[in-house]
Amino acid sequence: MVKQPHLGILVEFVLPSDPPFPEKVFFKHLSQHAKTLGIQVTVFSPRSIDWTNRLIWGYRYDENKARWKKGTYPFPTMIYDRIFYQSRQHVRDVAPVIKRLQQNYSVLLLGKGLPGKWKVYNMLKDDENLAPFLPETFLFRPGSLWRKKLVQHEALFFKPSSGTHGKGVLKVIIAEGRIHVQGRTWHNHLLQTSFPSFTPCEMWLKKYVGQRQYIVQPYLQLTTPDETPFDMRILLQKNDKGEWTETGKVIRAGQKGKLTSNLHGGGTAVEVSPFLNKYYRPEQVKDIYAQLKLLTKRLPYQLEMKHGPLLELGIDVGIERTGKVWLLEVNSKPGRRSFRLSRDYEALANAIYAPAKYASYVFHALKGV
Repeated sequence: MVKQPHLGILVEFVLPSDPPFPEKVFFKHLSQHAKTLGIQVTVFSPRSIDWTNRLIWGYRYDENKARWKKGTYPFPTMIYDRIFYQSRQHVRDVAPVIKRLQQNYSVLLLGKGLPGKWKVYNMLKDDENLAPFLPETFLFRPGSLWRKKLVQHEALFFKPSSGTHGKGVLKVIIAEGRIHVQGRTWHNHLLQTSFPSFTPCEMWLKKYVGQRQYIVQPYLQLTTPDETPFDMRILLQKNDKGEWTETGKVIRAGQKGKLTSNLHGGGTAVEVSPFLNKYYRPEQVKDIYAQLKLLTKRLPYQLEMKHGPLLELGIDVGIERTGKVWLLEVNSKPGRRSFRLSRDYEALANAIYAPAKYASYVFHALKGV
């Protein structure tokens, strides 16, 4: 009989530092808050499990010494998966580890990570409340469809289905008798080229995309009048009652004239209300908030119905100059950086503490106390 909750944060030990994992500050504050709830936190890796002795070796934050301490610990009772999967093979490598912990040792996974953008789109497109927020989306395949859509829309947006941080995105434009491509490489460097016709462009796209799955959408005008790209990040998390709540929202604004607003591409974060009031009329702002309310109320329930339990969601929305809201992306492993940049410290604290509060709720709910 397990008496004390033990939350294992699952990561990859990929850094040449000690401890060898990212998000140290987040995990430190999460560990400190979890301790006030009676939860012990261990950061461990899929490759640091001793199956024979039912032990993991990992790191715990030692408040007295203000540092991470390496040690060997029992299996956790719950897992908070913070691995940022780099490929389908990476998912296939880790999934059996999580499944074995769940099935053979009754370890509870707090939230199952979402699959790629294409699968998420297909989970949402048939919901009548959510469909109006989804841009037209199709998979890139060599052939006539992307050519037809480029002629129809004049500009398309190519996104890797499993990509993050704006890496690998492309904007393809047809203008002045040529096809122009601009975007970001997989190393997040700027990219720009052009072609005289569809055929050489498609050959280039095939080589660039390779074996990756790419989705294609019409390019939406999601910029301010001075061509600053922006989007809104909304963080939804389950609270200490197991209910979905909005932790906070923030505007992420990119560099003027650039393709994305992503923070890793040089963007910054600002408060929502002053931004909306600056660029939209009062009746538009009121309508934007009404659309966001409908979207955030319905989205987590639809995803859980199609996918399974989730813990938190970072929802990225774009807003056209008309005030029309579009759902751009849903992330089941959202970061916290945008709240720190916008100095919304209350939302930042809630974002950090929420996984511990939900873990406490789940543990006690399972015990029936």
